[in-house]
Amino acid sequence: MRNARFAGALAALALFAAPAVWAQARWENQGLATEPPNFPRVLAWNPDTETIWWSGRGASFTEEIWEYDGISWSQRPAAGTPPSGAVAGAFDVARRRLVVSSGDQTWEYDGVQWEEIIAPAVPTPSRGGFSMTYDPTRQQVVLFGGDPGIYVPYYPYGSYLYLSDLWGWDGTTWTMLSDSSIPGREWSSIVADPERGTLIVSGGWYSVPYMFTYQQTVFELNDTYEWDGTSWRRVNGTRGRRGHHMVYDSFRKRVVMFGGSGACGYACGFFFDSTAELVDDQWVATQIGGPVPRNDPRMAFDEKRRRIVMTGGFASGTPGTQETWEYYTTAPALFSTFGRGCEGSAGTPTLALENGQWPWLGDTFELRADNLPASAPLAMLLGTSDTTFAGATLPLPLPRVANCSLRVSPDVVLGVANQGGTATWQLDIPDDPALRGGILFEQLVVVDPPSSALGLTLTPGGRAKIGAR
Repeated sequence: MRNARFAGALAALALFAAPAVWAQARWENQGLATEPPNFPRVLAWNPDTETIWWSGRGASFTEEIWEYDGISWSQRPAAGTPPSGAVAGAFDVARRRLVVSSGDQTWEYDGVQWEEIIAPAVPTPSRGGFSMTYDPTRQQVVLFGGDPGIYVPYYPYGSYLYLSDLWGWDGTTWTMLSDSSIPGREWSSIVADPERGTLIVSGGWYSVPYMFTYQQTVFELNDTYEWDGTSWRRVNGTRGRRGHHMVYDSFRKRVVMFGGSGACGYACGFFFDSTAELVDDQWVATQIGGPVPRNDPRMAFDEKRRRIVMTGGFASGTPGTQETWEYYTTAPALFSTFGRGCEGSAGTPTLALENGQWPWLGDTFELRADNLPASAPLAMLLGTSDTTFAGATLPLPLPRVANCSLRVSPDVVLGVANQGGTATWQLDIPDDPALRGGILFEQLVVVDPPSSALGLTLTPGGRAKIGAR
Protein backbone atom coordinates (compact mmCIF):
# COMPACT_ATOMS: atom_id res chain seq x y z
CA MET A 1 0.00 0.00 0.00
CA ARG A 2 1.44 3.36 -1.03
CA ASN A 3 1.19 5.95 1.74
CA ALA A 4 2.89 8.99 0.19
CA ARG A 5 -0.49 10.67 -0.20
CA PHE A 6 -0.81 11.01 3.57
CA ALA A 7 0.18 14.51 4.60
CA GLY A 8 1.07 13.21 8.04
CA ALA A 9 3.87 11.03 6.69
CA LEU A 10 5.43 13.91 4.84
CA ALA A 11 5.13 16.06 7.94
CA ALA A 12 7.03 13.39 9.86
CA LEU A 13 9.81 13.49 7.28
CA ALA A 14 10.07 17.25 7.68
CA LEU A 15 10.59 16.86 11.43
CA PHE A 16 14.05 15.41 10.97
CA ALA A 17 15.24 17.59 8.07
CA ALA A 18 19.02 17.86 7.77
CA PRO A 19 20.98 20.78 6.31
CA ALA A 20 20.37 21.24 2.59
CA VAL A 21 23.57 19.76 1.16
CA TRP A 22 23.55 17.77 -2.09
CA ALA A 23 25.43 14.51 -2.02
CA GLN A 24 27.55 13.37 -4.95
CA ALA A 25 29.09 10.04 -5.74
CA ARG A 26 32.86 10.31 -5.88
CA TRP A 27 35.98 8.43 -6.95
CA GLU A 28 38.66 7.40 -4.49
CA ASN A 29 42.08 5.94 -5.31
CA GLN A 30 42.75 2.96 -3.04
CA GLY A 31 46.55 3.32 -3.25
CA LEU A 32 47.20 -0.41 -3.03
CA ALA A 33 50.69 -1.84 -2.75
CA THR A 34 49.95 -4.67 -5.21
CA GLU A 35 47.87 -4.22 -8.35
CA PRO A 36 46.94 -6.63 -11.15
CA PRO A 37 48.46 -6.06 -14.62
CA ASN A 38 47.08 -3.19 -16.67
CA PHE A 39 45.48 -5.22 -19.47
CA PRO A 40 42.12 -6.39 -18.06
CA ARG A 41 39.52 -8.02 -20.27
CA VAL A 42 36.99 -8.80 -17.55
CA LEU A 43 36.23 -7.35 -14.12
CA ALA A 44 33.26 -9.05 -12.47
CA TRP A 45 31.65 -9.72 -9.10
CA ASN A 46 31.59 -13.36 -7.97
CA PRO A 47 28.69 -13.90 -5.53
CA ASP A 48 30.13 -17.18 -4.23
CA THR A 49 33.49 -15.80 -3.13
CA GLU A 50 32.08 -12.29 -2.56
CA THR A 51 35.11 -10.91 -4.36
CA ILE A 52 35.80 -9.21 -7.68
CA TRP A 53 37.55 -11.34 -10.28
CA TRP A 54 39.99 -9.89 -12.81
CA SER A 55 40.90 -11.67 -16.02
CA GLY A 56 43.36 -10.34 -18.56
CA ARG A 57 46.80 -10.40 -20.07
CA GLY A 58 49.68 -10.62 -17.66
CA ALA A 59 53.30 -9.55 -18.00
CA SER A 60 54.13 -12.80 -19.84
CA PHE A 61 51.25 -12.15 -22.27
CA THR A 62 49.28 -15.11 -20.92
CA GLU A 63 45.87 -14.91 -19.31
CA GLU A 64 45.93 -14.41 -15.54
CA ILE A 65 43.23 -14.39 -12.87
CA TRP A 66 43.29 -11.98 -9.92
CA GLU A 67 40.89 -11.47 -7.03
CA TYR A 68 40.01 -8.34 -5.02
CA ASP A 69 38.37 -8.58 -1.60
CA GLY A 70 38.06 -4.84 -0.99
CA ILE A 71 41.39 -4.76 0.85
CA SER A 72 44.00 -6.24 -1.48
CA TRP A 73 44.56 -8.04 -4.78
CA SER A 74 45.88 -11.60 -4.98
CA GLN A 75 46.49 -13.89 -7.94
CA ARG A 76 44.32 -16.99 -8.22
CA PRO A 77 45.47 -20.39 -9.48
CA ALA A 78 44.62 -21.01 -13.12
CA ALA A 79 45.47 -24.47 -14.42
CA GLY A 80 44.73 -25.69 -17.91
CA THR A 81 45.28 -23.90 -21.20
CA PRO A 82 44.60 -20.19 -20.84
CA PRO A 83 42.77 -18.25 -23.55
CA SER A 84 44.69 -17.01 -26.55
CA GLY A 85 43.66 -13.80 -28.25
CA ALA A 86 40.71 -13.16 -25.95
CA VAL A 87 38.95 -9.84 -26.53
CA ALA A 88 36.23 -9.62 -23.86
CA GLY A 89 34.32 -11.67 -21.33
CA ALA A 90 31.82 -11.76 -18.48
CA PHE A 91 31.02 -13.76 -15.36
CA ASP A 92 28.15 -16.21 -15.86
CA VAL A 93 26.31 -15.91 -12.54
CA ALA A 94 23.85 -18.72 -13.27
CA ARG A 95 26.62 -21.21 -14.08
CA ARG A 96 29.34 -19.75 -11.84
CA ARG A 97 31.88 -19.52 -14.64
CA LEU A 98 34.05 -16.79 -16.09
CA VAL A 99 33.49 -16.77 -19.86
CA VAL A 100 35.88 -15.12 -22.34
CA SER A 101 35.88 -15.11 -26.12
CA SER A 102 38.27 -14.33 -28.98
CA GLY A 103 35.37 -13.99 -31.40
CA ASP A 104 35.65 -17.54 -32.74
CA GLN A 105 36.77 -19.43 -29.62
CA THR A 106 35.28 -19.61 -26.13
CA TRP A 107 36.95 -20.42 -22.80
CA GLU A 108 35.57 -20.85 -19.28
CA TYR A 109 37.27 -20.58 -15.89
CA ASP A 110 35.63 -22.42 -12.97
CA GLY A 111 37.76 -20.99 -10.17
CA VAL A 112 40.54 -23.54 -10.60
CA GLN A 113 41.29 -24.07 -14.27
CA TRP A 114 40.62 -22.88 -17.81
CA GLU A 115 38.75 -25.00 -20.33
CA GLU A 116 38.32 -24.31 -24.02
CA ILE A 117 34.73 -25.04 -25.05
CA ILE A 118 34.31 -26.51 -28.51
CA ALA A 119 30.93 -25.01 -29.32
CA PRO A 120 28.81 -26.35 -32.20
CA ALA A 121 27.95 -22.76 -33.11
CA VAL A 122 29.85 -19.50 -32.64
CA PRO A 123 29.07 -15.87 -33.48
CA THR A 124 29.30 -15.57 -37.27
CA PRO A 125 31.25 -14.00 -38.80
CA SER A 126 34.32 -14.16 -36.58
CA ARG A 127 35.18 -10.73 -35.20
CA GLY A 128 37.18 -8.51 -32.89
CA GLY A 129 36.27 -5.31 -31.06
CA PHE A 130 33.08 -6.75 -29.55
CA SER A 131 31.76 -6.26 -26.02
CA MET A 132 30.29 -8.74 -23.53
CA THR A 133 28.26 -8.74 -20.32
CA TYR A 134 26.01 -10.99 -18.25
CA ASP A 135 22.25 -10.65 -18.67
CA PRO A 136 20.60 -11.63 -15.34
CA THR A 137 17.08 -11.33 -16.75
CA ARG A 138 17.69 -14.04 -19.36
CA GLN A 139 20.49 -15.68 -17.33
CA GLN A 140 23.12 -15.85 -20.03
CA VAL A 141 26.33 -14.21 -21.16
CA VAL A 142 25.83 -11.99 -24.21
CA LEU A 143 28.16 -10.71 -26.94
CA PHE A 144 27.49 -7.62 -29.03
CA GLY A 145 28.82 -6.14 -32.29
CA GLY A 146 32.40 -5.95 -33.42
CA ASP A 147 34.59 -5.77 -36.51
CA PRO A 148 34.93 -8.90 -38.70
CA GLY A 149 37.69 -7.26 -40.78
CA ILE A 150 35.63 -7.36 -43.97
CA TYR A 151 36.33 -4.54 -46.43
CA VAL A 152 33.69 -3.52 -48.96
CA PRO A 153 35.19 -1.37 -51.76
CA TYR A 154 33.25 1.25 -53.68
CA TYR A 155 34.26 4.51 -55.43
CA PRO A 156 35.69 6.78 -54.12
CA TYR A 157 35.46 5.40 -50.61
CA GLY A 158 35.47 1.91 -49.26
CA SER A 159 33.90 0.71 -46.06
CA TYR A 160 34.60 -1.84 -43.40
CA LEU A 161 31.71 -3.98 -42.23
CA TYR A 162 30.77 -3.30 -38.62
CA LEU A 163 28.36 -5.53 -36.73
CA SER A 164 25.50 -4.89 -34.30
CA ASP A 165 24.19 -8.41 -33.81
CA LEU A 166 23.59 -9.80 -30.30
CA TRP A 167 24.48 -13.36 -29.30
CA GLY A 168 23.74 -15.37 -26.15
CA TRP A 169 25.86 -18.13 -24.56
CA ASP A 170 24.14 -20.94 -22.61
CA GLY A 171 27.29 -22.89 -21.74
CA THR A 172 27.08 -25.08 -24.82
CA THR A 173 26.43 -22.96 -27.88
CA TRP A 174 26.08 -19.39 -29.10
CA THR A 175 22.64 -18.34 -30.36
CA MET A 176 21.78 -15.12 -32.18
CA LEU A 177 19.31 -13.09 -30.11
CA SER A 178 19.02 -10.04 -32.36
CA ASP A 179 20.22 -9.24 -35.86
CA SER A 180 21.84 -6.03 -37.08
CA SER A 181 18.93 -3.67 -36.46
CA ILE A 182 20.99 -0.75 -35.09
CA PRO A 183 24.14 0.88 -36.55
CA GLY A 184 27.16 -1.43 -36.54
CA ARG A 185 30.19 -0.60 -34.36
CA GLU A 186 33.22 -1.87 -32.50
CA TRP A 187 34.65 -0.98 -29.07
CA SER A 188 31.24 -0.07 -27.70
CA SER A 189 30.17 -0.98 -24.17
CA ILE A 190 27.24 -3.17 -23.14
CA VAL A 191 25.69 -3.62 -19.69
CA ALA A 192 22.53 -5.15 -18.23
CA ASP A 193 19.94 -3.15 -16.30
CA PRO A 194 18.20 -5.84 -14.19
CA GLU A 195 15.76 -3.32 -12.74
CA ARG A 196 14.31 -2.77 -16.22
CA GLY A 197 15.17 -6.23 -17.57
CA THR A 198 17.08 -4.70 -20.48
CA LEU A 199 20.52 -4.45 -22.07
CA ILE A 200 22.15 -1.06 -22.71
CA VAL A 201 24.63 -0.44 -25.56
CA SER A 202 26.50 2.84 -25.78
CA GLY A 203 29.05 4.41 -28.12
CA GLY A 204 31.70 2.69 -30.17
CA TRP A 205 33.14 3.68 -33.53
CA TYR A 206 33.39 2.89 -37.23
CA SER A 207 35.81 4.15 -39.88
CA VAL A 208 35.61 4.95 -43.59
CA PRO A 209 38.91 4.60 -45.47
CA TYR A 210 39.64 6.64 -48.62
CA MET A 211 40.62 4.14 -51.32
CA PHE A 212 43.42 6.10 -52.98
CA THR A 213 45.28 7.43 -49.93
CA TYR A 214 44.52 4.71 -47.36
CA GLN A 215 43.56 7.43 -44.87
CA GLN A 216 40.65 6.72 -42.58
CA THR A 217 37.90 8.94 -41.29
CA VAL A 218 36.89 7.78 -37.82
CA PHE A 219 33.41 8.32 -36.44
CA GLU A 220 32.79 7.92 -32.70
CA LEU A 221 29.15 7.14 -32.02
CA ASN A 222 27.28 9.18 -29.41
CA ASP A 223 24.14 7.06 -29.31
CA THR A 224 22.67 4.75 -26.67
CA TYR A 225 20.27 1.86 -27.32
CA GLU A 226 18.20 -0.35 -25.03
CA TRP A 227 17.17 -3.93 -25.86
CA ASP A 228 14.15 -5.37 -24.03
CA GLY A 229 14.55 -8.96 -25.19
CA THR A 230 12.65 -8.34 -28.42
CA SER A 231 13.54 -5.01 -29.98
CA TRP A 232 15.95 -2.09 -29.72
CA ARG A 233 14.94 1.40 -28.60
CA ARG A 234 17.12 4.49 -28.91
CA VAL A 235 17.56 6.67 -25.82
CA ASN A 236 19.46 9.92 -25.47
CA GLY A 237 23.18 9.60 -26.08
CA THR A 238 26.29 11.24 -24.73
CA ARG A 239 29.47 12.63 -26.23
CA GLY A 240 30.86 10.31 -28.92
CA ARG A 241 33.41 7.87 -27.55
CA ARG A 242 34.84 4.38 -27.81
CA GLY A 243 36.79 2.18 -25.41
CA HIS A 244 34.73 3.37 -22.43
CA HIS A 245 33.10 1.04 -19.93
CA MET A 246 29.69 0.82 -18.27
CA VAL A 247 28.59 -0.96 -15.11
CA TYR A 248 25.30 -1.32 -13.23
CA ASP A 249 25.22 -0.06 -9.63
CA SER A 250 22.49 -2.24 -8.07
CA PHE A 251 22.52 -0.26 -4.81
CA ARG A 252 21.79 3.10 -6.42
CA LYS A 253 20.05 1.48 -9.44
CA ARG A 254 22.08 3.42 -11.98
CA VAL A 255 24.08 2.57 -15.09
CA VAL A 256 27.45 4.33 -14.74
CA MET A 257 29.87 5.14 -17.59
CA PHE A 258 33.51 6.17 -17.37
CA GLY A 259 36.42 6.89 -19.71
CA GLY A 260 36.98 6.14 -23.35
CA SER A 261 38.53 8.10 -26.18
CA GLY A 262 37.08 10.45 -28.74
CA ALA A 263 37.93 12.39 -31.90
CA CYS A 264 41.25 10.90 -33.04
CA GLY A 265 41.69 8.88 -29.85
CA TYR A 266 45.14 7.34 -29.55
CA ALA A 267 46.62 9.56 -32.27
CA CYS A 268 45.75 12.80 -30.48
CA GLY A 269 45.75 11.49 -26.92
CA PHE A 270 42.15 12.61 -26.38
CA PHE A 271 40.84 10.56 -23.47
CA PHE A 272 37.84 11.07 -21.20
CA ASP A 273 37.94 11.41 -17.42
CA SER A 274 34.23 12.11 -17.13
CA THR A 275 31.69 10.00 -15.27
CA ALA A 276 28.06 9.88 -16.36
CA GLU A 277 24.97 8.09 -15.05
CA LEU A 278 21.90 7.05 -17.03
CA VAL A 279 18.86 8.57 -15.30
CA ASP A 280 15.41 8.42 -16.93
CA ASP A 281 16.91 7.88 -20.40
CA GLN A 282 19.30 10.82 -19.96
CA TRP A 283 23.06 10.70 -19.40
CA VAL A 284 23.86 12.98 -16.47
CA ALA A 285 27.48 14.03 -15.85
CA THR A 286 28.28 13.47 -12.19
CA GLN A 287 32.00 14.18 -11.90
CA ILE A 288 34.95 15.33 -13.99
CA GLY A 289 38.26 14.39 -12.50
CA GLY A 290 39.37 11.70 -10.10
CA PRO A 291 40.95 8.93 -12.17
CA VAL A 292 43.20 10.23 -14.93
CA PRO A 293 41.63 10.19 -18.41
CA ARG A 294 41.87 6.71 -19.89
CA ASN A 295 40.73 4.35 -22.58
CA ASP A 296 39.64 0.73 -22.09
CA PRO A 297 39.24 0.55 -18.28
CA ARG A 298 37.14 -2.18 -16.63
CA MET A 299 34.58 -1.74 -13.86
CA ALA A 300 32.53 -4.06 -11.63
CA PHE A 301 30.07 -3.51 -8.82
CA ASP A 302 30.98 -4.86 -5.39
CA GLU A 303 27.60 -6.08 -4.08
CA LYS A 304 28.88 -6.57 -0.53
CA ARG A 305 30.50 -3.16 -0.13
CA ARG A 306 28.02 -1.40 -2.46
CA ARG A 307 30.53 0.44 -4.58
CA ILE A 308 31.99 0.37 -8.08
CA VAL A 309 35.57 -0.84 -8.52
CA MET A 310 37.64 0.19 -11.56
CA THR A 311 41.09 -0.81 -12.73
CA GLY A 312 43.23 -0.83 -15.87
CA GLY A 313 43.04 1.25 -19.01
CA PHE A 314 45.45 3.31 -21.06
CA ALA A 315 46.13 6.90 -20.08
CA SER A 316 47.67 9.44 -22.42
CA GLY A 317 51.39 8.88 -22.80
CA THR A 318 51.48 5.72 -20.66
CA PRO A 319 51.54 2.02 -21.57
CA GLY A 320 48.81 1.32 -19.03
CA THR A 321 47.34 2.32 -15.70
CA GLN A 322 47.73 0.05 -12.66
CA GLU A 323 45.45 1.69 -10.14
CA THR A 324 42.35 0.60 -8.26
CA TRP A 325 39.63 3.22 -7.90
CA GLU A 326 36.27 3.00 -6.13
CA TYR A 327 33.14 5.03 -6.85
CA TYR A 328 30.43 5.43 -4.22
CA THR A 329 27.98 7.90 -2.75
CA THR A 330 28.98 9.87 0.31
CA ALA A 331 25.40 9.74 1.63
CA PRO A 332 24.19 6.13 1.32
CA ALA A 333 20.63 5.13 2.06
CA LEU A 334 20.46 2.76 5.04
CA PHE A 335 17.92 0.49 6.70
CA SER A 336 18.23 -1.87 9.64
CA THR A 337 16.00 -3.44 12.27
CA PHE A 338 16.51 -3.33 16.02
CA GLY A 339 14.99 -5.08 19.00
CA ARG A 340 12.83 -8.16 18.74
CA GLY A 341 9.32 -8.73 17.49
CA CYS A 342 6.55 -9.94 19.78
CA GLU A 343 5.34 -13.54 19.57
CA GLY A 344 1.93 -13.71 17.87
CA SER A 345 -0.57 -16.36 16.87
CA ALA A 346 1.14 -16.75 13.47
CA GLY A 347 4.69 -16.61 14.81
CA THR A 348 6.96 -13.64 15.42
CA PRO A 349 6.23 -10.88 12.89
CA THR A 350 9.22 -9.63 10.92
CA LEU A 351 10.11 -6.37 9.16
CA ALA A 352 12.56 -6.14 6.25
CA LEU A 353 13.53 -4.08 3.22
CA GLU A 354 11.55 -5.12 0.11
CA ASN A 355 12.73 -5.27 -3.51
CA GLY A 356 15.96 -3.39 -2.77
CA GLN A 357 13.89 -0.22 -2.35
CA TRP A 358 16.23 1.74 -0.11
CA PRO A 359 15.19 5.14 1.29
CA TRP A 360 16.67 7.38 -1.44
CA LEU A 361 15.69 10.96 -2.10
CA GLY A 362 13.15 11.07 -4.93
CA ASP A 363 12.40 7.34 -4.75
CA THR A 364 10.05 4.86 -3.10
CA PHE A 365 11.05 3.31 0.22
CA GLU A 366 9.45 -0.12 0.71
CA LEU A 367 9.20 -2.50 3.65
CA ARG A 368 7.72 -5.98 3.99
CA ALA A 369 6.23 -7.69 7.04
CA ASP A 370 5.72 -11.46 7.36
CA ASN A 371 4.37 -13.97 9.89
CA LEU A 372 1.08 -12.07 10.32
CA PRO A 373 -2.36 -13.54 11.04
CA ALA A 374 -4.04 -13.75 7.63
CA SER A 375 -6.81 -11.20 8.24
CA ALA A 376 -5.41 -9.12 11.10
CA PRO A 377 -5.76 -5.30 10.90
CA LEU A 378 -2.40 -3.56 10.62
CA ALA A 379 -0.98 -0.09 11.28
CA MET A 380 2.44 1.35 10.57
CA LEU A 381 3.94 3.63 13.19
CA LEU A 382 6.28 6.33 11.87
CA GLY A 383 8.42 8.26 14.30
CA THR A 384 11.39 10.53 14.65
CA SER A 385 12.79 8.96 17.83
CA ASP A 386 13.67 5.56 19.24
CA THR A 387 14.51 6.91 22.70
CA THR A 388 11.55 9.00 23.91
CA PHE A 389 7.86 9.65 23.25
CA ALA A 390 5.52 11.95 25.19
CA GLY A 391 7.90 12.01 28.16
CA ALA A 392 8.26 8.22 28.28
CA THR A 393 11.50 6.36 27.62
CA LEU A 394 11.69 3.95 24.68
CA PRO A 395 11.60 1.03 24.38
CA LEU A 396 8.35 1.00 26.35
CA PRO A 397 7.13 -2.44 27.50
CA LEU A 398 3.46 -3.07 26.64
CA PRO A 399 1.15 -4.01 29.50
CA ARG A 400 -0.23 -7.54 29.60
CA VAL A 401 2.08 -8.67 26.76
CA ALA A 402 5.18 -10.69 27.57
CA ASN A 403 8.48 -9.57 26.06
CA CYS A 404 6.90 -6.96 23.81
CA SER A 405 7.89 -3.29 23.55
CA LEU A 406 7.00 -0.15 21.65
CA ARG A 407 10.31 0.86 20.08
CA VAL A 408 9.52 3.97 18.01
CA SER A 409 7.66 7.19 18.69
CA PRO A 410 4.23 6.90 16.99
CA ASP A 411 4.21 10.42 15.53
CA VAL A 412 2.19 9.23 12.52
CA VAL A 413 -0.05 6.15 12.31
CA LEU A 414 -0.98 4.75 8.87
CA GLY A 415 -3.19 1.83 7.94
CA VAL A 416 -1.60 -1.01 5.98
CA ALA A 417 -3.35 -3.71 3.93
CA ASN A 418 -2.92 -7.32 5.06
CA GLN A 419 -2.34 -9.59 2.08
CA GLY A 420 -3.08 -12.98 3.60
CA GLY A 421 -0.38 -12.96 6.24
CA THR A 422 2.10 -10.61 4.61
CA ALA A 423 2.11 -6.87 4.00
CA THR A 424 4.12 -4.34 2.03
CA TRP A 425 4.31 -0.67 2.89
CA GLN A 426 5.65 2.10 0.65
CA LEU A 427 6.56 5.72 1.15
CA ASP A 428 7.49 8.11 -1.65
CA ILE A 429 10.34 10.27 -0.36
CA PRO A 430 10.40 13.80 -1.81
CA ASP A 431 13.44 14.79 -3.87
CA ASP A 432 14.29 17.47 -1.35
CA PRO A 433 17.93 17.90 -0.29
CA ALA A 434 16.76 19.10 3.12
CA LEU A 435 15.82 15.47 3.89
CA ARG A 436 19.28 14.10 3.14
CA GLY A 437 20.65 12.16 6.10
CA GLY A 438 17.35 12.30 7.99
CA ILE A 439 16.26 9.39 10.19
CA LEU A 440 12.81 7.80 10.21
CA PHE A 441 11.77 4.97 12.53
CA GLU A 442 9.13 2.35 11.71
CA GLN A 443 7.25 -0.37 13.58
CA LEU A 444 4.19 -2.36 12.50
CA VAL A 445 1.32 -2.94 14.93
CA VAL A 446 -0.70 -6.15 14.47
CA VAL A 447 -4.18 -6.58 15.96
CA ASP A 448 -3.95 -10.19 17.15
CA PRO A 449 -6.43 -11.01 19.96
CA PRO A 450 -5.26 -14.63 20.47
CA SER A 451 -1.69 -13.50 21.06
CA SER A 452 -2.13 -11.81 24.47
CA ALA A 453 -4.52 -10.18 26.89
CA LEU A 454 -3.87 -6.84 25.18
CA GLY A 455 -4.65 -8.35 21.77
CA LEU A 456 -1.67 -6.72 20.01
CA THR A 457 1.71 -7.75 18.74
CA LEU A 458 4.54 -5.76 17.13
CA THR A 459 7.35 -6.24 14.64
CA PRO A 460 10.93 -5.25 15.51
CA GLY A 461 11.69 -1.58 15.06
CA GLY A 462 13.10 -0.25 11.79
CA ARG A 463 15.60 2.56 11.28
CA ALA A 464 15.83 4.25 7.87
CA LYS A 465 18.37 6.88 6.88
CA ILE A 466 17.54 8.95 3.81
CA GLY A 467 20.31 8.73 1.23
CA ALA A 468 21.26 10.73 -1.84
CA ARG A 469 22.58 9.01 -4.93
